[in-house]
Parts: sequence; C-alpha cells; structure tokens
Amino acid sequence: MIGSITNKTHSKHGGRNIVLHALCVLSVLMATSLSALADKVYQSPADFVKSEFAGKVPSPRVQSLSAEMQKRIAQMNGRKYAAQRVRYWSSGSKTVYILNSIGKTQPITCGYVLEGKKLSKVKVLVYRESHGDEVSRSYFTKQFRSLTLKKNGKLSRKPGNIAGATMSVRSLQRMARVALYLESNK
Repeated sequence: MIGSITNKTHSKHGGRNIVLHALCVLSVLMATSLSALADKVYQSPADFVKSEFAGKVPSPRVQSLSAEMQKRIAQMNGRKYAAQRVRYWSSGSKTVYILNSIGKTQPITCGYVLEGKKLSKVKVLVYRESHGDEVSRSYFTKQFRSLTLKKNGKLSRKPGNIAGATMSVRSLQRMARVALYLESNK
C-alpha cells in the first residue's frame, strides 16, 4: 500500500518535472535563436576594406590614442572611448576605419571611409541589436556623406533620426565623430 502511494506521488510529480524541464529547454532554445537572429552581418570588415581599395588592401596602420585624444573623444561623445589603439587603412587620400560602438545594449560595427577630412561613405557591417537596423539602410547612411567635424567636436550637419532607432543613430554619429577626429590627428 505504501509503495503504491509513493509510486503515484512520484509519477504525478515526475510528470510535472518533465514538463518544467521541457519548458526550460524550450526557453533556452528560443533565447539562443533570438540572439542569433539579432546578429546581422551585412559585410565582413575584411571584405569592406578590400572592396574600398579595389582588392589592393594597404597594410593596416595603428593609431595610438594619447590621454589628450581620449579626453577629447570623451568630450565630443559624452562618454569614455574604450579603445587605446585604432587600426586603419590608408592609401592616397582615402582612409578606412572599422569602428564599434554600443547601440542600446549591443555593439554595432561600421566602416567609415574618409577622403581628405570628409566622410565619403558609412556602412553598417554588423548589427547586433534586436531592432533599429534601419540605420543600415542606404537612405540613412548616405546622410553622412561629406560630413566634417567642426572645431567644437560636432558634425557639420546632423543626420536625421529614425523612430525606434534613436540609440543606434547616436551610435553611428559617435563613430563618425571619432573617425573624423582620428583622421584630423593622424
């Protein structure tokens, strides 16, 4: 009699445990799938650099950021810039920077092409946020063409915003200021 009560209790709770376990596994799988969907690779950084130099990629160079440069970037962007060194590629009057900046919670990787001291192209290479990827569209990135950096650290023209992507827009603006500042100080 006691054995049959124990078996009924065990099977009753065992079924509940199996359902809970299945729900946990399903939750983990869904979270993993959503995370993978959030990473949108439009072009690898290496392919972007290669395409900008028509397949003849110059050797990368490294620009070390002095304490003064770090301070100036922080003033322009309202936050500390994490990188101590920035790699870039340059040939003739063209320079390419691959930069990262946090959008809302995840890094966004962009390629910035400068000719002279002006932006000639901006491209979102990897977008990791769950929404706001409209910043990767050409109708948005073309607004950065011909932008320069004013002496006060602001862009010469403020690109328009995108509803629902404000943090991502600001991230691209921060990276544009960094690229223009680095170009003027290399």
